[in-house]
Amino acid sequence: MIDTVIFDLDGTLLYTIEDLTDGVNYAVRLFGYPQHCVDAVRKMVGNGIRNLIKRAIPDGMDNPDFENVFNAFKEFYTDNCIVKTRPYEGVVEVLEYLKREGFKTAIVSNKNNQAVIKLKEHFFDELIMVTIGQSDDIKKKPAPDMVLKAVQELGSDIGNCIYVGDSGVDYETARNAGMNGVIVSWGFCERAELEKLKDVTIIDKPSELLDMIIH
Repeated sequence: MIDTVIFDLDGTLLYTIEDLTDGVNYAVRLFGYPQHCVDAVRKMVGNGIRNLIKRAIPDGMDNPDFENVFNAFKEFYTDNCIVKTRPYEGVVEVLEYLKREGFKTAIVSNKNNQAVIKLKEHFFDELIMVTIGQSDDIKKKPAPDMVLKAVQELGSDIGNCIYVGDSGVDYETARNAGMNGVIVSWGFCERAELEKLKDVTIIDKPSELLDMIIH
């Protein structure tokens, strides 16, 4: 029986792409590199913010400005991550139901931990019990380490957990952690791409998650 739901953040609980785009463009503009549109940045996200900046500047991590651009992005984005960001329609209601019914909940994200905590506190406050973002002392998704840490902190059993995300990275994360996974279609990936994943479960609106775990 499912009693624990662990969520990805960007593209799953929160529409964050415009603030991410503004952060990327602030950082690349600072160092004289070309800026990017929202659709371009959407294709760059996944596997953490270092990879986002790697994709956003010429020569990626081989660029001598990489660390400076990365740090400029991280500082700007952490300070400005709630300007245009908002929960997807129906998400808050699902989280309220899960809390009311006694489910354990967590966020596991490859976004830097400081920003994850800030977003969780601003948008979801007491609705999420455990929050884990990217840090230097733990492997990021799709490695299972962050998810397993959340399971441990919640005092849950893997067999009673479900992981909810919006990408192939999240799909692999759930598989690597040995738990059931659900992929949402409203996030940063096209549904056609998600359907290429083997034995994937896709939902099109947040309420469908409740249909899955309470029936």
